[in-house]
Amino acid sequence: MKYIRCLSQLAATAAIFFLCTQSLRAAEPLDTEALSRTLDTLIDEHPTAKRTTVTLKVIDLTTGEVIYDRGGDKLLLPASNLKIYTAAAALDLLGPEYRWPTEILATGDVRHGICSGDLLIRGFGDPMLDTKQLERIADTLVKTHKLKKVRGNVHIATNRRWRNVPLKGPGWMWDDDPDYYNMSIRSVMLNFNTLDVIVKPGNTGPLVRLDPPSDWPKVISQPDLAGDAATVRITRRPFESAIRITGNPKRGTEPVNENITMHDPSLWIASVFETMLVKRGVS
Repeated sequence: MKYIRCLSQLAATAAIFFLCTQSLRAAEPLDTEALSRTLDTLIDEHPTAKRTTVTLKVIDLTTGEVIYDRGGDKLLLPASNLKIYTAAAALDLLGPEYRWPTEILATGDVRHGICSGDLLIRGFGDPMLDTKQLERIADTLVKTHKLKKVRGNVHIATNRRWRNVPLKGPGWMWDDDPDYYNMSIRSVMLNFNTLDVIVKPGNTGPLVRLDPPSDWPKVISQPDLAGDAATVRITRRPFESAIRITGNPKRGTEPVNENITMHDPSLWIASVFETMLVKRGVS
């Protein structure tokens, strides 16, 4: 994937340079044959050409004429290049000032600082929501809206737009693993739907801390009586949420830190937000 991206960028850069130099000569028409030869040479003679497949299409934005086409009708996985077109489309349709909102709703009345029902977190797919932003939302509820008590629970609101969206995006792997780069996609995302699990030595076994703090997911610890720090492992099983820790780090060793994904993060994010509210005195 890396080679495809670099090679495509190289070819695109060459095309831009060639077109810019040609535009300086206003009296001369664009030599499309020279452009084709230049791009073919750049792609074919690149060291990675034997191991990659590169497609490239250049269109005159004024006339709509295709002036270079190398496999433009082939279907390929675009890898990270897709982000460029997605970002360009979003900037064009929404503008650079647009922000995806995260809303807090109440299912019951809110009077004198008491919510008679549940609190709902409703998001629209913002992957950049982080712990500090969620803490600011909690501060607003407590300081500005004087929230003191919630008779119900904290939930992630059902968003009809996301009802049929899979946990993994189209074209991505459909299996599940705890690696940070394989996060689940949901309407509410916190820290890219990953959390830090920190394990350090304790008197009777490993001490475990979740960052950000929450009461969910469950942590299952299986200490190693030998106490060999090299055996410490933090993971979770595919399609499960429980965090499993094996091993028992020796005293004097550095804490073991692992950044892992949540399979379906909705319950986790709700628990994180509830923990933030309790910390601020909300019952």
